[in-house]
Parts: sequence; C-alpha cells; structure tokens
Amino acid sequence: MFLVIKEYYNQINSANILNFQENRMFYINLGVTLFYIGTLPFFTFYSLLRAYLPIWNIYFDYFLISGIVMYVLFSISFIWGKQNS
Repeated sequence: MFLVIKEYYNQINSANILNFQENRMFYINLGVTLFYIGTLPFFTFYSLLRAYLPIWNIYFDYFLISGIVMYVLFSISFIWGKQNS
C-alpha cells in the first residue's frame, strides 16, 4: 500500500497529470486501492465480524465485487494504457 501511495504522489507531481487516462499505473493503483480499502478491515476483524453475520455479509460482498473491479481495472490498464517507452 505504501508503494501505491508513493506512485499516486509521483503521478500528481508529474507533468502529465492531465493525461492520467494513458498511464497504466493509474488504473493498477486505483484497482489496488479500491480492493484494499474494504478488504483490509475485513481480514483484520474477520473473527469479530463472524459474530455479526449481516455486517460480515456486506464486507464479504464488497470483497467479491472489489476483486472483480480490481481485475477489470488491471485489464483496462493492459488494453488501453499507452506504453511509456
């Protein structure tokens, strides 16, 4: 997660901030960020959440959906992203 934040910082301070849609790392970082925002608390408090089944179900649904969104963003990165070399 530290490296994702560092990459966001580099993207914000770069000259190509307006062309973020062509940057592959933007989509990869977005996917990883969305995945870890919801799943980190889910795995951290897994045993506690098992006692509260409705809350556990919400977190588990987010875990499944965020995994799909993360891999879709990875695919978008590889298909639409512009090669930087």
